[in-house]
Amino acid sequence: MPRRISKRRSNKKGQLKKVSIRLREGDVYIVLIEDISANGDGIARIKDKTIFIPGAKIGEIIKVRIKAIKHNKALGEIIEKRSTSTYEY
Repeated sequence: MPRRISKRRSNKKGQLKKVSIRLREGDVYIVLIEDISANGDGIARIKDKTIFIPGAKIGEIIKVRIKAIKHNKALGEIIEKRSTSTYEY
């Protein structure tokens, strides 16, 4: 089941504060492929984290599992394609 991402939480005064999203290996996310890398991997972003997904195409919405994380970059694998790409090369 995809992890629910909460962008804000309230503090004691009832005000909203930003919460950073922390990627973890093995977690599952639903992402939109925004770009293609020089190697041909799909690129998705969650906040300031970049996820490289081999075999993905621009415009696809996919369910991805995080395999490895290094600094602000991660490697993911496709679990399920939610929608196909309508992008023409």
